[in-house]
Amino acid sequence: AQGDAMMRIRHDRKDEFGRLADGFNTMADQLASARAHIEDIVETAAEGIAVLDGDGRIASVNPAATTMIGRRADKIVGLQWDAALKLHDPRGGDFAGGTSPVEMALATGRQHQGEVRLTRPDGAQMPVIASCSPLTRSEGGLVLTLNDISELRRAEGVVNERADQLAVLNRELHEKSETTTRLVRLG
Repeated sequence: AQGDAMMRIRHDRKDEFGRLADGFNTMADQLASARAHIEDIVETAAEGIAVLDGDGRIASVNPAATTMIGRRADKIVGLQWDAALKLHDPRGGDFAGGTSPVEMALATGRQHQGEVRLTRPDGAQMPVIASCSPLTRSEGGLVLTLNDISELRRAEGVVNERADQLAVLNRELHEKSETTTRLVRLG
């Protein structure tokens, strides 16, 4: 049943109907407060959040999603997800047909998650974890969350570079140790 949750019953009655109207107004106030709280959470979340309808169109996006995508909400709401979001596999290549987390979630109605490269309009790519969870209490669709893992990938690169440097130093140390051992034996 669709209705106006902001509607209040105005009355000046003190009888049973007045108490019923007061109870309705109290529930409507609590519903409005809970809705505002949830909207505040979504609007301030660091993760990008996009809601897709059952046909794969963008129904809504939060500010973090618009920042990651690089487009304003009014430019992407209503578009098919793949017209608004350019997702590539973790190496930056194209997904095989139907294998992106969004396509899989829309096709199966089950949750799918994976690392993807989000390509912005300027061509820059950002590594993100895309989590797609079907909406169960509405008429289909899903919630897509995007978690930017750029810093994690940069840190991994630094760690891998240091590991490579240590491996080179270890080889050099091993070679010098073998040379020193030979010299000591020769004596």
